[in-house]
Amino acid sequence: MNSMDEREHVESSTLMSRRKLMASLGMAGAAIAAGGLLGREANAEGGSGSNARPAREIRAELEASSGASMVGFLQSGSAAVPRTVYSKLCETISVEDFGAVGDGVTDDTAALLSAAAYVNAIPNPDGVPVELVFTRTHYLFGTTLKFTRPVHLNGCRSAYMLYTGSGNAIQLGPDGLTGLTDTQKYYSVYGLNFRGGTTGGCAFYVAPWVIYPSFDKCRFDAFGGNESWAIFCQYNSWSIYVRDCEFWGSTPVDNDKRNFFKAAGVDLDGVTLDYWACRANIIDCWIYSGGYYAGGTAVWFSGWKSRIQGGGIEGPFTGVVIAAGCNDVELSGVYWESLFANTPAPRFLQLSAPSGDAYWPAHSTVKRLKIKDMYANMHNTDSLASNGRFALCAQNIKVIDLDIDGLTLVHSSKPIFELPDVAGHRGISYRDIKHDGNIGAETFLFETQYANTNRPGYGMTQHNYVKVPDFSAIVTGVTGAAAPLNDSFGIDGLTITSDGTGGSYSVTKVASDNTAGTSFELYRIGQQLSYGLFRCTAAPSGQTYYTVNFDIDAAPTELQGENCVLSFWAKANNAPVTLKAIHAFRMSGLLTEANNPQVVAVGDWKRYAMQISVQAFSPGFAAAAGEKQQVSIVLPAGVLFSLAIAGVVFNKGDVAIPLSCSR
Repeated sequence: MNSMDEREHVESSTLMSRRKLMASLGMAGAAIAAGGLLGREANAEGGSGSNARPAREIRAELEASSGASMVGFLQSGSAAVPRTVYSKLCETISVEDFGAVGDGVTDDTAALLSAAAYVNAIPNPDGVPVELVFTRTHYLFGTTLKFTRPVHLNGCRSAYMLYTGSGNAIQLGPDGLTGLTDTQKYYSVYGLNFRGGTTGGCAFYVAPWVIYPSFDKCRFDAFGGNESWAIFCQYNSWSIYVRDCEFWGSTPVDNDKRNFFKAAGVDLDGVTLDYWACRANIIDCWIYSGGYYAGGTAVWFSGWKSRIQGGGIEGPFTGVVIAAGCNDVELSGVYWESLFANTPAPRFLQLSAPSGDAYWPAHSTVKRLKIKDMYANMHNTDSLASNGRFALCAQNIKVIDLDIDGLTLVHSSKPIFELPDVAGHRGISYRDIKHDGNIGAETFLFETQYANTNRPGYGMTQHNYVKVPDFSAIVTGVTGAAAPLNDSFGIDGLTITSDGTGGSYSVTKVASDNTAGTSFELYRIGQQLSYGLFRCTAAPSGQTYYTVNFDIDAAPTELQGENCVLSFWAKANNAPVTLKAIHAFRMSGLLTEANNPQVVAVGDWKRYAMQISVQAFSPGFAAAAGEKQQVSIVLPAGVLFSLAIAGVVFNKGDVAIPLSCSR
C-alpha cells in the first residue's frame, strides 16, 4: 500500500460523522447536537469540519462522572421544561449508585452502608422521607443498616435482603430519642424481602419514639430464629401499618419458632411502658408456619385500637397475643388454621402471655375486644391439632364487653373462649356462631366445662325454649315408684315416662348448697336454687325407655329444620351415666335423636350438650291441631344409676348457649 492509500485508510477508519456519533448515543445524542456540543463533524484526530472535536474526547467527557450534566432532557408535553439528564437521574437514589451488585454472591455490606450513610446525611428539616431504591434481586450483607432520618425503602417487590449478621438487619430511627419530634416519622418500606438472620435479630427494628412506620408488600422467608421478629416496634410507635405482607416461619431443616410482628409497648429498660400507645394495623397479611413445624407468634398487640383486617394465620403456635390492659382490639375477616398437636395447646388468640407481658400483673383486664366474620379451621377432630384452642387467657385476665359477631368453627371440639375462674367477666355478647365439629366433646362457649365459682355476665340473651328449666319448680317428687312411670311433679311442662314393670325409682328436688363444703355449689351451677336428683335403686324388668321430658315453648314451624342444642349441668354419683336426647313433635310422631350421646362423669358438676337437627316438615305436611313439642333427656333403661341434673337449656343454633344468658 502506498502512502496515499495508507492516509486514505486511516482517515476512513478514524473519521466519525455527526450522524454516526448521534446514532451511537441515541436520544442523548440528539440533545447534545441541539446544545451545540458537536461541530459540523468530529473525527479522531480533530482535523476536518468546522468546530470539529475528536469523538474519543467527547466520549470521555460523557463517560465521566459529570457526563450526565452535559446531556439535556425534555419530557414530552407542551409545558415541559428542559433539564439535564443529571437532574432527572438525581430524582432517585439507588444502592447501585454506591456499588451494590445484588447478585447474591458479592458481599454488598460496604455498598449498602455507604448508601445508608448518604441518605442519613441529607438534611431533614421537616421529616420528609427520602427514597432509596433496590433495583437488583439479592443483596448479601452482614451489618445492620441503620437509618436515622425518614426514608422510603423501595425493593420493587423483587429485592431480597440476604442477611448474614447476628443483630437486626435494618433499623428505622436513631437511638436515644426521648420524645416525639416532627422529624422522626413516616419511615416506610415497600416490596423488600428477607432471608437469613439469627435467633435474636429482627428484619426490621423500629426504634423508640419513631411514629407512623409502614410496611407494604414485604415477604419474610424463614427469617431469624426463636427470639426474632420480622417486624419489631419497640416503644411509642404510633399508628403502625403492615399491609399485604407474607411471612413463612419454618423450613424443612429446623423447628425454630419464628415470629412475625410485635408492638412491645415497653422501652429498652423493659420497665417503662408507653401505656398502650403502639396502635398497630395488620391488613391483608398472610402468616404461615405450616408444612414442617409449628411457628412462634404471628402478632403481638400492646396498643389500644389495634386491629387485624383480612388475611390469614396458618400454623403458628400462637396467632394473636393481646397484652394485659390492651383494649378495643378488633379482629375482622381473619382466617385461622391450627395444624399441630403441641403441648401446651396452639391457640389463635391469647390474652396476655406466660412471660414477656410487661403490663401484667399491674393491669389485669381486656375490654371491648371485637371478633367479627372469622373462619377458624381448628383440626381438633382430625388429629392435626387435637389439643388446639381458639381463644384463652394465659393469665387471670378479666374480659369485659367481649363481642363476637360472626364466627365459623370447623373440625372443632374445644371451647370457643376459655375464661379463667376469676370474678369480673361481664358484658359478653355473641351472634352468628357456626360450628361444624363436635361441640358435644367440650360443651361450653366461654365458661369452663367444670362449673366455676365465678360466672361471667352476658351483654345479650338468647331464647331458651324449655318451659321449665329449673327443678326448683317441682312441687311433688317421686320416691320408691315402680315402672311404668308417668308423673308431672305437680307442674305443667315437665314429666317423666317409662315402660317396664317393677323396680324402684325416685326423683327429688335438692336445694343447692352454698357452702365451702360443696365449693359453693349454688354459684357453680349458675345460681340454680335446686337441682333434680334421679335414681334407680332397683332395676325394673322389660324396660326399654326412661325419659325426662321438657315441654318446648315454640310454634311447630319455628324449630323445624333447625340445628338446636340441648345442654345442662350434670354429675353422676356412683358410676358414669350415658345419656341421649330426642326432640319430638308428639302429636305428629316426628322424632329426631341427638347425634352425640354424652357420658356424665362421676364427681364435680360439668356442662354437657347434645346437638339435634330438628326434623324438617316434608312438602304437604300439616301439623296437627294443638301440636306439642318436647325435648327429652333419655336416661338409662333397666339399670341402676344416680344422676343429678340442673339448668336445662334448649336453644337454636350450632352451639350451646350458657345458662346465664338464656331467657
